[in-house]
Amino acid sequence: MKKRKAIFIFISEEGFGHSIRICSILNQFPSKTSQKLDINIFTGSHIELLKQRLKIPAKIHFLDSGLLLKKNRYCSLDQESTLYNLRDWEKNLSNWEKEIISSFENCDLIISDSVPQASLLAKHYNCKSINISHFTWDWMYEEINLRYSNNHKKIDRIKEIIDLMKEIYDNYDLFIFPPLTPKNNLILMKIRSRLYKDCNFILSDSFIDAFKSNSSLTFLNSSLQSLLLMNNGTYSLTESINDIILNWSDQYNINLIVSPVKLERKALININKSKTIYTLKTISEAHSAITNANHFLARCGYNTLTESLFTNANPILVLEESNPEIESNLEYASNKKIKIIKPINITTEEIISIIKQSPIKKSSGPKSSIYDNFLLRKGCKECVDIIEEYLN
Repeated sequence: MKKRKAIFIFISEEGFGHSIRICSILNQFPSKTSQKLDINIFTGSHIELLKQRLKIPAKIHFLDSGLLLKKNRYCSLDQESTLYNLRDWEKNLSNWEKEIISSFENCDLIISDSVPQASLLAKHYNCKSINISHFTWDWMYEEINLRYSNNHKKIDRIKEIIDLMKEIYDNYDLFIFPPLTPKNNLILMKIRSRLYKDCNFILSDSFIDAFKSNSSLTFLNSSLQSLLLMNNGTYSLTESINDIILNWSDQYNINLIVSPVKLERKALININKSKTIYTLKTISEAHSAITNANHFLARCGYNTLTESLFTNANPILVLEESNPEIESNLEYASNKKIKIIKPINITTEEIISIIKQSPIKKSSGPKSSIYDNFLLRKGCKECVDIIEEYLN
């Protein structure tokens, strides 16, 4: 019997997007291929999300990459804490690598989204490595450090650690980038002479299923416009969402859809009294709801921005100050005349005002019927083709 191919997949913990992207790609593997694979996934968060979304067999292991963007209470990036976290990451590199090597004898391919140190394992296992992501952490940290250093005393050894991270990323055999990858990140790729390929948009399974479906959300009054409040994997809008719910009134004549979020007692009381507030149970339901809502409020994460391009919903995207990736997303959103709001300005009254000023579209839902199943899943299929090529 032919030996199964072992694939190690390492997923960044920042937000939901990295985990959702990997699931969407893996779910496109033909059954005859997936049956020949022994897939091991390593991450430090969103494990339940992975279990819910994966449609092929895989073993999931808890192993934190150590990389995380620290936020303040205003939903903005805390540059200092984030850079100090980078020093902790560097200290733990050796132990992180040893934990994998001591537990697994063989690996035929390493895939990352986007965990730099996973490339170090390729040398030990004598295998290829691929990084699939919409940004790399060496670009991210270099941007953060440059901005921080312009206004504060430099933090000891940060530049050296970023240079080390660049060298670690250099070990990858191939990078795959979807559209809207930050321009300066691609410039860094060329400076470092790294091999990379472009792919089409990588959309989530739940979004595509809802996009193609004729089903819609059920409301007591379906003639009203709808607003979706989306929290994200960093939970940065939890406080804002609770405040909006607390001050919500049925007299606004808008159906309010709330994605999974930790709700305060007062907010729950208002939900129970209201005839226009509807809560969703899963992240998949939230991504599906984007295709049905007339408006949605969300942090301008990569997946959210991408999905907004395929629907008729009016996005209201939240600025996350000092975050280079979000700023890159917002630059694109601004060029598309998408409404952008600062966290400090998120109030129920302001959101209602924005909705009233937004163009009233004929309907929510997909922008066009021209997107067939192949086009919607094209980015995932392109990644699968490359992975299969590297396995052979």
